Amino acid sequence: MIYIHPKAEPFFLSGSRETALLFLHGFTGSPSEVFPAAKKIHEICGCTLSGPLLPGHGSDPRFLNRLDWQDWYQAAEKEIRFLQTEYEKVFAAGLSMGGLLTIHAGVCLKNLQGIISINAPIYSNAPFLDFTSKLIAYVQPYYRKKTGRNCVSWPAWDALLMKSCLLGVTRAC
Repeated sequence: MIYIHPKAEPFFLSGSRETALLFLHGFTGSPSEVFPAAKKIHEICGCTLSGPLLPGHGSDPRFLNRLDWQDWYQAAEKEIRFLQTEYEKVFAAGLSMGGLLTIHAGVCLKNLQGIISINAPIYSNAPFLDFTSKLIAYVQPYYRKKTGRNCVSWPAWDALLMKSCLLGVTRAC
């Protein structure tokens, strides 16, 4: 059994049977990073909110390093399709990488009422990053993030996974 950190658990806030919002977390994060905003939306609008834990997240970074954006998108699409069977209107929102997955869903899925993308990394100012990070991943699979006050805290990891960090979502459609 894979250990999931208690602060990385998915959430589901039941509300209106009319409207649901899927809210996706970012790379190396967990649903807890979008929960405060989701809770506020739920209080104001009364809609149902789903915040799944994307595959490989919330546990050991080794599990995440075996996956890529297509695995995370497949999980998001599955949840959107489920919500569409239960609710009249379904929206999707995402933070950072979750925002990229949300944009992809907005382009590729029919009957999605709308999307919200928060701080999605649409392009890189370092064009060499795509090529070099693939090479670096074989030598150094993890790159340590800054830690300490006002930096990384759980449930986000203190490491950036070089192999998985190239999402490729913007090139998929």
